[in-house]
Amino acid sequence: MEISTTYVTCMMPFSYHERSKYKLYDALKEQGYTFFTLANLSLQQAYYGDNYVLHEELDQYFMPYIERRVFPKTENPEAFLRYSKIIEQTAFMMIHEHSYQFRIMSVDIIACPFQVGFLSFRIALEGTYDFDEVVDFMHHIRILEPKMPEEKGVQIICDDKKFDSVSDYMLNDLCAFMLDFINHDAIRGGYFGSLPFFEDERMLLAGYLEPVEALSLEQLYRLSQLDGFDANGEPHISAVNKEYMTNYLQQRMNKRFAPKIESLLTEHVFMSLVMPMTDNNMRLLARSRFMGNEYYQLLLHYFYKLTLLKLSYLYSEVSVLHDQDYTEQLIEHIDQFSASYYFQEVSSRSSGIELADQLQKVFKIEQQYMEVKGTLESLYRNQESTSARRQNSLLFMLTIFTVVSGIYGMNLIIDEWKQPYKLSYLKSYTFFEWISFITAIFGISLSIAVIATSGYRKMRLLTRKWKRRRYE
Repeated sequence: MEISTTYVTCMMPFSYHERSKYKLYDALKEQGYTFFTLANLSLQQAYYGDNYVLHEELDQYFMPYIERRVFPKTENPEAFLRYSKIIEQTAFMMIHEHSYQFRIMSVDIIACPFQVGFLSFRIALEGTYDFDEVVDFMHHIRILEPKMPEEKGVQIICDDKKFDSVSDYMLNDLCAFMLDFINHDAIRGGYFGSLPFFEDERMLLAGYLEPVEALSLEQLYRLSQLDGFDANGEPHISAVNKEYMTNYLQQRMNKRFAPKIESLLTEHVFMSLVMPMTDNNMRLLARSRFMGNEYYQLLLHYFYKLTLLKLSYLYSEVSVLHDQDYTEQLIEHIDQFSASYYFQEVSSRSSGIELADQLQKVFKIEQQYMEVKGTLESLYRNQESTSARRQNSLLFMLTIFTVVSGIYGMNLIIDEWKQPYKLSYLKSYTFFEWISFITAIFGISLSIAVIATSGYRKMRLLTRKWKRRRYE
């Protein structure tokens, strides 16, 4: 069965340095990327090939508190800053004796809060391919670094240059300048050290398909899993039981506009399927929504997921006994996330509400949010308890010294202390003078330690607040 039209959007997440964000904005503009705003109506047809995205519809799609974050009017670091560039570059993917010609229409680079960003590639599959080939292409285009035997052997050819992986092509050719801004972990190495919590080294993929006939149950399931060809070049399917496949698809398909338009959403794939009986106007509208409303829904919820994964990773690195200030900082992050970005109601349209609910369930965002928030609060309570016990121990010791000092009254002094002190005086001390000497030395030392500890914590708190204001 042939697929007449195929569009693919791949989202590659990355992490960037907070201190270099303004340099990143400048570098993007120097590289020819345009800051995206809804007010710039000339961009409605700029990045989508022969298609368009109505800015007025985008403006009405999200709730106001989401809209100001997703579509900022200025380069506000607390919002989603999208920079886009028209590419129109044709390339070929060679894998398993199959050749696929595709065109990179445009690239979005989106800098989000919490130092999370996305490289988003809009791709059109050139020519007419059958269903198996389309699924195989989508399967391999989202794999950044091939690991499994059936994934290896990919070669991308573009302008007489050859690349052995998708990440090599995208990061060393299309967006090579971004390597200076992506965080790298010296231990993990490579691109994937940028996001140590990144799942499975595969991009989130959104696909738009116009098949010439309705898809069968097996084909829909293969599409949900992106089951292409196996190592022998035969169509692969990762399930056999039809009842299982039926139940799986029922939970992940939206048939609001069936039989003309259906959508399929899994943990790593979003598919918009436009059937043959759909008229041309509805096809154009479906393409517009795929590249507009649905794109931003995916972007927003993927940001939720990755931010929560990042916070989970950060608190897993916390030393329970020593990193109370760091834990407080993480709690500030989760509070800022829930107050400014994370909302259950994101769309004002019923279709948008349904998609948001589906994304929440599939990405398990609410479950992950409650886990992160609960763990951080529990960790902070434990650290506060530990800190309180330490403080009580210091106060207990100070109390003992105070009591001993009180026994001596105001005369807790040795006559030799009134003049230049010599260590030889220690030999002549009586028992009670030794008590006085030890009490004075330890009491003064303990007081200095308490003052120094409190001052150090206060300075760290002020330094953190100063840095946060500096980067706002």
